[in-house]
Amino acid sequence: MRGPGLFDIVDPRGRANRRGLVVLAMIVLLAQACVYGGGYLAGRALQGPASWVIHSLLIWLGTAAVSKRLHDLGISAWWLLWAAIGVFVWTFIASFAVVLTLGFEAAAPGSTGMMIAIAVSFAPILVLTAWMHAAPGVQGDNKFGPSPDASGFSKHYPSALTQHDTAMASLAH
Repeated sequence: MRGPGLFDIVDPRGRANRRGLVVLAMIVLLAQACVYGGGYLAGRALQGPASWVIHSLLIWLGTAAVSKRLHDLGISAWWLLWAAIGVFVWTFIASFAVVLTLGFEAAAPGSTGMMIAIAVSFAPILVLTAWMHAAPGVQGDNKFGPSPDASGFSKHYPSALTQHDTAMASLAH
C-alpha cells in the first residue's frame, strides 16, 4: 500500500475515502503542530506575511482533503462554498439571537452568551464533519475518478480535452 504523495495531498481533484481523509487530516494537523511547536520552541509568534502564507497553505490543504472526500461521496466540491455561506449565516443568526435574548452585554468576549453563540455556531460544522467521516463513498467509479485503492486515494480522470486528444492520437496511428 502506497502512502499519499505530495501531489495527492495538494491536488483537490480525485477521491479520498474515509481512510484517505483521516490520513490527510493527520498530515494537516502534523503540519500545524510543527509550525506552532517550532514557533514556541524558538520563542517567536507566527505573525506578519509568514503567517498569511502558512495559514493559506494550511487552508488549501484542508480544502483539498475535504474536496477529495466530497468527490468520493459523489458530491461536487463547490458545495464547500455553499456550506461556508450557510455557516456564516447560521453564525450571524445565532449571535443575533443571543443578543436579542440575553442583551448586548452577552456578546462581550468571554461572556456566557458569547460561549453559547460559539457552541451553536460550531454545531453544523461538527455534524457535517461527522457525516463526512461516517458516510460510505460511492462504490466503483464516479465522475470524479476511480474508486480509491487501499491507500485511500485515487487519481482524477483526465480532462475531456485530454481524453479527446488521446482518442485522436490513437486514431492517427
